[in-house]
Amino acid sequence: KNVVVSYPPITEPTRHRGAHSSACALPLTCFPLCKAFAQQKEPKMTSRRRFCVAALLLSATSAFVSKPVSKPQLRPARQPTRVAPSAALPQVVATAVAALPKAVCALRMPTIRQLAAAPALYALMSINEYFTHKYYQHAEFNTSPWFQWLARTFVYGPLGKKVPKTRGGGHVEHHAETLDDMTLKTDAKWRSTKVAKSLDDDLYRGTAFTWTVTGIMTFQMLWTTIPTFWLMGYKLKHTFMCLAPGMLLHAAVWNALHPNMHSLPDIPISDGVPSSWLAWARSSKFFKFLYVNHEGHHVIGGKGNYNVCCPLTDHLVGTFIPEKAWRPRARSTYASWHGEELSVEQQIKNHIARESFGLGEVQIAPGAKKGDAGGAAGWVEKAELLAA
Repeated sequence: KNVVVSYPPITEPTRHRGAHSSACALPLTCFPLCKAFAQQKEPKMTSRRRFCVAALLLSATSAFVSKPVSKPQLRPARQPTRVAPSAALPQVVATAVAALPKAVCALRMPTIRQLAAAPALYALMSINEYFTHKYYQHAEFNTSPWFQWLARTFVYGPLGKKVPKTRGGGHVEHHAETLDDMTLKTDAKWRSTKVAKSLDDDLYRGTAFTWTVTGIMTFQMLWTTIPTFWLMGYKLKHTFMCLAPGMLLHAAVWNALHPNMHSLPDIPISDGVPSSWLAWARSSKFFKFLYVNHEGHHVIGGKGNYNVCCPLTDHLVGTFIPEKAWRPRARSTYASWHGEELSVEQQIKNHIARESFGLGEVQIAPGAKKGDAGGAAGWVEKAELLAA
């Protein structure tokens, strides 16, 4: 719509007091013109204001949807100068040596109870090994009045049963086929006997500490280990923490020693504690002593040196026989027993088995007659008597 503006009539201002009065009257006459001009520009100013508000909102929104600004590429840190291992070794050694006093001071001194745990367990294992070997494996339980009385009075008598006969778990048969040089009888005549056939089902012919035997000995050890360690102040769980690794170590020593010294194969983990765990130690002085000690056990007909892996009880009860006492009695060898029926393959196995312990040639004087069993004499009859 057209705006009709009425203007008041313009009159000539009256001059009062000179030119100053006319100059002051000019803005008053121009004010209606300025107001009309502002009313015409108001629509255009409103559009510009809206445009500025929209631009401001758009710029604020773009801050949330714009792409992230990539980090400026930093200049890589300066790599330190590489030092040769041989040059850095003295500093490493010096640091380790300097830390030793602090580490030693941080350690606690073991108590008497802790120091006594290992010797106590070893002594118990030696006693258990001695009695198991002598009275169970050699079946001397059957002829011991004291053990027969204990079994009859406290075990089988109250149950109204007769004391059973112990057969030794194949150990008696093992003595019957072992010669003085620790080789085994392999001739057809021996293998056809009833005693030899009783060992044919066992690949290790009664010499191995299988998982079953390990479990039986562990059960036997419980009756002495638990009370002893209880008196020493150990809890049941701590007792088993000592007993379990001790039994595994005993079986590892036995399986690394006994089957191999009789030229039999090593024990895999499927049958027992592996022989390979300690096979590397066969040439050590400790294993050499165990070999010679058990060799004497066979030569003297199983009448001493009952400890196999834990020597101690034999020395305490007087059944230890030194080598100088039993060596002159050794007389039977693989060659003297078999004569012309020698097996070259078996001879090689026997030689390798002895060399693995670093013992060299067999120290047995020649002259034994063919068929002389040496220390194995009498064990065949004992095995047959037990089997009857």
